[in-house]
Amino acid sequence: MVMGGISRRAAMGWAAGAVAVLGGRFGRRALAAPSPLWIGTRLTADGKSFATAFDAAGAAAVDIALPARGHGIAVAPDQRTAVVLARRPGLFAFAVSLPGGAVTHRFEPGAGRHFCGHGLYARGGALFLATETDWEGERGLIGVYDVAAGYRRVGEWETGGLDPHDVRLLPDGARIVVANGGILTHPDAPGPS
Repeated sequence: MVMGGISRRAAMGWAAGAVAVLGGRFGRRALAAPSPLWIGTRLTADGKSFATAFDAAGAAAVDIALPARGHGIAVAPDQRTAVVLARRPGLFAFAVSLPGGAVTHRFEPGAGRHFCGHGLYARGGALFLATETDWEGERGLIGVYDVAAGYRRVGEWETGGLDPHDVRLLPDGARIVVANGGILTHPDAPGPS
């Protein structure tokens, strides 16, 4: 079904991928912008991928071309940075300043690893944690990145399963919960819809 030139599937993808960034659903005061931004990834009809943020009036405030399909977006605790991760399996992540949209860092998973689409900031924004897969070792991982060091990879933890899709910080701020998908996805395979 197509609604105003946008397929129902694309509209649902936007709804599922949209994240309130500054002010919005996080219930915090906007630090760097006078109004909330909503950010998500989109795929155009001609196959181009973007990370796009809209302001409260619906105007595009940020529109960043991505090298391949984007998937998840994680917002830093200070709401001044968001990381856009590649669609799983994927090999790129972009840290983007908010509200301006400048790409401040580009980083990749460790050797022999690929991103599984989601991540989060931990320890008050000092670390970035990303879901990853070690294809050869058939292991799900959380890649650990030092934010102050330009998102340099500093470690990894096994998730106890395959294809760790999403990761969330528990309310205590000290523990995470990981949703393992259970399917070993080859990095060259097209990602799920």
